[in-house]
Amino acid sequence: MTLTLSRVTPTDEGQYTCHLETQKSTTHSNTVTISIVKLNQPRIVLTSPDGGLARFAERSEITRGHSFIITCSISPQYPGGVFHLTFSGSNIDTKPAVNHSASFLFPVAEFRHQGNYSCVYQVEVASHNLSSPSSMPVTVIIKLKLNQPHIVLTSPDGGLARFAERSEITRGHSFIITCSISPQYPGGIFHLTFSGSNIDTKPAVNHSASFLFPVAEFKHQGIYSCVYQVEDAAQNFSSSSALPVTVIIQSPSLLMVCLVAASSLLLFLVILAVVCVVYRRRRGARQLEAHIQTPMAVTLRNHYVDSDEEEEEEEEERDYVNVDPAATKEKQWKLAGADEEESDEDHDYEEAQDDYVTLS
Repeated sequence: MTLTLSRVTPTDEGQYTCHLETQKSTTHSNTVTISIVKLNQPRIVLTSPDGGLARFAERSEITRGHSFIITCSISPQYPGGVFHLTFSGSNIDTKPAVNHSASFLFPVAEFRHQGNYSCVYQVEVASHNLSSPSSMPVTVIIKLKLNQPHIVLTSPDGGLARFAERSEITRGHSFIITCSISPQYPGGIFHLTFSGSNIDTKPAVNHSASFLFPVAEFKHQGIYSCVYQVEDAAQNFSSSSALPVTVIIQSPSLLMVCLVAASSLLLFLVILAVVCVVYRRRRGARQLEAHIQTPMAVTLRNHYVDSDEEEEEEEEERDYVNVDPAATKEKQWKLAGADEEESDEDHDYEEAQDDYVTLS
């Protein structure tokens, strides 16, 4: 006869004896004592010596590059034994139990370490290897820790006014929002958020991206911020939002409008005055040139006539050498007067030529 205990429970613990009974007698076998050994469930704890751990309800996040330690322990039942560390259902490491615990160190967290971890305790009792049930699992997520980006507001055409809690842009001017981040990883993208909603996305070039608004309108008034995102190991990681920038769109002031109008009117008057002065100077130069050219022609003509008359008078003097002295003196006086007038005309002609050269 064979007694089989398919599933041992604490109630099965005790002494077992076989009895053989016949019509004449009863025979007893030796006694077998069965002790039920039950190992407690071990505990598992996740820590990070350099502060790369963040705990949540259903997972623990380790920042990539940081170290972490998984510690397995069990309440004292038997001395010795070993702990098996399982990762996503497979045994990856085994360490002896020291003071009923064992620690497994991961010096640098990488994406391959992401998964579920658990512990199993094993000990030899009465030449039998006993294993505990698995501990509660710990889910480890490897994260990228991205720095907080920066946001800067500028206006290429001078329409920006900065204040303690806001920045004012004059309506009609252009403005640029630039997002940047300190170098950590190559590539990535920047998301520009406006009043909590993503409105534009641009790739990071040299760890920055610029968003241009050519003409500021009232619809652009609100709160702007940046979020940096990078993809690694088929996962997307996002930074925290940049400190927000509040943009207020202002209408151009009446004084500014008046100044612009006055400046335009003054510029028009200056141009008109310059045109008038240039026109008058050119007109005067043409009139003076015409005035100078006319007396010069008359003077040249008189000069030739006077020369012919002088030759005739000399011939008359040779023919009438015996003329009365008084008449001769009178004649000489007339000739001298004519010569003087001719000299005056020559002088006027030279002055006219000088004036003409100067004007030219």
